[in-house]
Amino acid sequence: MTPSDVITPIEFLSLPDGRIKRVGRLNLITLSGSAYDMGHQHGIIAKELYVRGLILFFARFLRTLKLGLEDMLGSKFLRRQAGKLFDRYVGILASNMARRYTGFMLDEIRGFADGSGETHALLEKLMSMPDVLQILLARGLSHTVANSIAALNPGCTSVAVWGDATADRGFIYGRDLDFFDDHSMDRNPAIILYKPDHGMKYATFGFLGVPGGGITGINEAGITVALHIMLSRDVSSYATPIMNIANEIIGNAESTDDALRIARSYRSSSGWGIVVTDARRRDAVVIETSSRHVQPRKGSSTFIINTNHYNTDLLKRREYDYSVSATASTIGRYRRAEEILREKHGKFTVDDMVLLLGDHLEYYTRRERALGSTITAVHNVSAVVMQPEEMKVWMSHGDAPSNNSDFIGVDLGSWMKGDLRLIDVKRPTPYAGTYSFTVFKEHYEQAYQKYFYHNDIPGALAELEQLTEKDEAEPIYFMLKGQMYVKVRRYSDAIVAFDKALALPDIPHRTGVSMLWKARVQDILGKRDDALSLYRSIVSMGGIGANLTKAARKGLGRRYSESRIKNHDVDFVFSDNTAY
Repeated sequence: MTPSDVITPIEFLSLPDGRIKRVGRLNLITLSGSAYDMGHQHGIIAKELYVRGLILFFARFLRTLKLGLEDMLGSKFLRRQAGKLFDRYVGILASNMARRYTGFMLDEIRGFADGSGETHALLEKLMSMPDVLQILLARGLSHTVANSIAALNPGCTSVAVWGDATADRGFIYGRDLDFFDDHSMDRNPAIILYKPDHGMKYATFGFLGVPGGGITGINEAGITVALHIMLSRDVSSYATPIMNIANEIIGNAESTDDALRIARSYRSSSGWGIVVTDARRRDAVVIETSSRHVQPRKGSSTFIINTNHYNTDLLKRREYDYSVSATASTIGRYRRAEEILREKHGKFTVDDMVLLLGDHLEYYTRRERALGSTITAVHNVSAVVMQPEEMKVWMSHGDAPSNNSDFIGVDLGSWMKGDLRLIDVKRPTPYAGTYSFTVFKEHYEQAYQKYFYHNDIPGALAELEQLTEKDEAEPIYFMLKGQMYVKVRRYSDAIVAFDKALALPDIPHRTGVSMLWKARVQDILGKRDDALSLYRSIVSMGGIGANLTKAARKGLGRRYSESRIKNHDVDFVFSDNTAY
């Protein structure tokens, strides 16, 4: 492969030649000048390529949250008033945080707004949205709609490995970015090179249409930065959005100590883990934050792993543990990554990191799964592997889960000097080519899109029915199909679906969810003795979490009422429920 074979320039009359090129679906963009200039250039590109997906996505998501809140109320008057209060509250949260942007970030946002034609206020709200959603969750609005937690999407995985653990004693960093959107991210992948008038050059890895370089990136000092959601009960809108804090780190830090100093100089609005690596010093740290605390966590002597749970005692005490399935996912991904590193110790390569990021083996059940507590997530929008010392990077560029697509290699060192060169293409895990994975991609996404974004329960059910016909070995599909049958009052079909889910191996919690809903359907059908037997079995189970046990105890005391079904929400991210 040579650059002339695959790099396609995209010319804009309103921008200097060569500002943007494309390799496959991957956009390679160079921005330069002041913060305003770079934002303006990015805004023009977003406008001319019609990249409004992420902005529209957040607007639609907030509307869905509001409608879910309204649905919980009885009268039209109360629903209308609740909707107005919700809009006002979200606006206040975003406005409070907007006052705390740094000058550099504000200038970049203003430039992007002017270049794209979007309003400055809308861009400020977009940049604070990850924090706004965490504040809503921590303040009790997490169960207003189905999948409300999905946009928060705690599903990222980071791994850095170096020294004796690697085949050449080099430094390798890999990162999965997971976000439950509607293809506005994975279909607009981008590496954006920033060349500011003053300060270090830095590159970001993600997607078009969002100002700033804080989600995933590397600067010319070789410092890498990546954000991971860590849900905390300690939140505040009178603080700085995390995107701004991470942007300050990527633009200014020359060591992990610098990064920690910068993180401590701001108050974070919500809970995050900022993964920072320094390949030259063989150093890595996860800076765990909430609105009250900043705590660094070091890894082992040869690697560090981060997913989406706190590891420092101070932050763990205030962690928001909202779902056993979500907790199982973050811990399972962490342990599976650690297992791979130990298996490959002394032999680990860039190719191994690509395979790790696309891994489908579930730590708990020891099965390869298209869906489950695996490193690969249904909502992976981008994956990147870096060799920071050599300034080389490989980035995925396919539909979610993007970490199962090809990784295109780029020589960042030459690019920073003005000569864009490609390296090679890395291939992901072979599981991506299996029949089970193909069927999963064909139907599962359509199921959650129809359910969450369009409130099309029959449509979601039809997709799940096709899934279970084509793949009879995945219990999650049957469990979710059973819940959809409950939603449309097809109770006999629901019992059959739950029985098939229970006959297949899964983690105890998801097995317990199928048992709970089977018992509830039996209650509805007048089979109280059968329901009581299942409720008792759930109460006697271990490892299922307090909320599920509480729901079973409630079933023992009172028969489940059909009227409660309308408030039942299905979580397609972790194959669970937002409430029981």
